[in-house]
Formats: sequence, C-alpha cells, structure tokens
Amino acid sequence: MPDQKAVTRIQAQVKLDFSSERHATISLEQIHLGQLNAQIPQPERVKPMRVFETMRIAEEKRRSLELPAQFIYADGVIERIQFHPQDEAWSKNIKRAVLNMIQLNLKTKQRSRPANGGRITKPANDERGGDGPATAVLRSSRDHH
Repeated sequence: MPDQKAVTRIQAQVKLDFSSERHATISLEQIHLGQLNAQIPQPERVKPMRVFETMRIAEEKRRSLELPAQFIYADGVIERIQFHPQDEAWSKNIKRAVLNMIQLNLKTKQRSRPANGGRITKPANDERGGDGPATAVLRSSRDHH
C-alpha cells in the first residue's frame, strides 16, 4: 500500500542568460505551484503537474520568485550567487535548488556549445518527467549585441 505523502511542486520557465563564459543571470517565469496530500504509488517518480492541486501564489511572493540572480559558473560548478537585494530567503533557496539541479547539465552542454558562443536551442535537460521533456534555453548576451 502506498504511503501518505505531502508534496509541493514548482513548475517554471527557467531562463539562463550568459553574459560571458563565467557570468550568467537566472530568472524564473511562468511560475506555477501545486500541492498534493495523498497516498502516492511510486513516490520516487515525478508526478505530472495536472495531479497537483493548484496553489495561488500571492503577488508579493511571485515578485520575489521573479527577481533575477547573478552567478559565476566555472568547470561545472556554481561558484557564487548574487541575489537581488529585495529577494527573500525562501525565494533564494528555490533559486539555489534550481541552479543545483542544472549545474552539472550546464557543463555537459557547454562542451557542445558552438565555437562562436551562439545560442543553444537544444533542450538543456533531455530527461522526461510526467509533463513531457524538461527544457531550458541557454543564450549568450553576446548574441544580442
């Protein structure tokens, strides 16, 4: 029999904008929160967002989540994160978690980066979850100058 679990899930579009090989900015957009309090078969598997009850995000909380953070990245490791002065601790923790999940994947994709430092349009994460492929687009600010 499955165990009773309480789960909160966040779904967001994550934008990583590299201004150089080492300096980048992360921002979260189209943020959705869901909660589930039920018996969950196979709790180790990611459940699709549609099975979660939608949670309303208060406007001030959404604004905090949408604040950008800058970070230094080298050799597959996030070395330092600089948060916006108005960012809140819980929002910073979510951004840290997102960066932690993608930092090794960035190293893999950096090896396949075009020689001209151009835009990567291939998904940054090829894994499939309950909602389909997880996708992040990495772009270089140099593409826009």
